[in-house]
Amino acid sequence: MQLDNALANPTQSKFLDPAVVAQYRGFGGVRIEDTLLVTAAGYENLSGGIPRTIEAIEAWMRDGAPARVESQ
Repeated sequence: MQLDNALANPTQSKFLDPAVVAQYRGFGGVRIEDTLLVTAAGYENLSGGIPRTIEAIEAWMRDGAPARVESQ
């Protein structure tokens, strides 16, 4: 729906190639980012335990995320 709105909008559509948009319609994806806490002493990755491989991500999506243990 957002792509349809953008394609119909003259201001936004000039940045889109309708053929490329059509080619990738229905194709999903996962955006993987890390959240880091940066301090003077270094950093801590707050995203630990997040799956990174296709297989692990698909299992996570299929079976649900495992319970996370919060560090204290």
